[in-house]
Amino acid sequence: MSRLEETNALINACAKIEEAGIRIDYNGVLLDIAKSLAMIADKLCGAESEDKE
Repeated sequence: MSRLEETNALINACAKIEEAGIRIDYNGVLLDIAKSLAMIADKLCGAESEDKE
């Protein structure tokens, strides 16, 4: 499963839980997003460095 598919599944699961009236602590979700963004930034910086060479 790709990261996009995993994220979509997570969003759908959170929406169903919220619809059931259960409050979710999104700290773990936010940390996962931060990690994903950091990984993307590292890859973009690495690709940018290779272009300059």
